[in-house]
Amino acid sequence: VSTQSTGGLTAPKMGDGCRRKAVVPTLFYMIHCSKDMYDSVITANKGTLGNCVIIGNSLQGYLTHNTDASLINEVPGLFAAASESTEVPLPSFNSYPNVFNDTYLIHFNKDSTT
Repeated sequence: VSTQSTGGLTAPKMGDGCRRKAVVPTLFYMIHCSKDMYDSVITANKGTLGNCVIIGNSLQGYLTHNTDASLINEVPGLFAAASESTEVPLPSFNSYPNVFNDTYLIHFNKDSTT
């Protein structure tokens, strides 16, 4: 599939370990992914998070629901980026409330140093 026929959108190859570098504005669709996957995306884009937009679960929610101090060591990128993100809740999908819930549009300051 050419990028021209997909409106300029491309999909990453499988097996990149969630370490795709966003050299241009990039949307990461990460509904219900593990905190490790979020951490990998954030860590891979350290210094360029301003190019990243995530549709997924609340980063700040991971911090709120995981009060274990080891979280800082387990997912340092997620921990640091949560405070530099802006999260906009998306409406619930009433047909499948158990599947599509707690979904946010997450973006980062263009000057983010995380």
